[in-house]
Amino acid sequence: MPLPDLVWAWRDAAHGHEPALPQRYLDVLERVLNQMESAALFTEESCSFSQADMVGALADWLSRARAL
Repeated sequence: MPLPDLVWAWRDAAHGHEPALPQRYLDVLERVLNQMESAALFTEESCSFSQADMVGALADWLSRARAL
């Protein structure tokens, strides 16, 4: 799946979640997704963005959101 589609799917799923997620969860997700979009501008790992760290951050966010 292309990154823009993946990011859109995460945003859509988070905002369509019932019951609604707390705003702080949406804020954190948006920050991670924005970083993923920025990281996609680089072809390799950079000192500013690590693709592995971004995937890890999404996994952490998802586990915490599921625990609500």
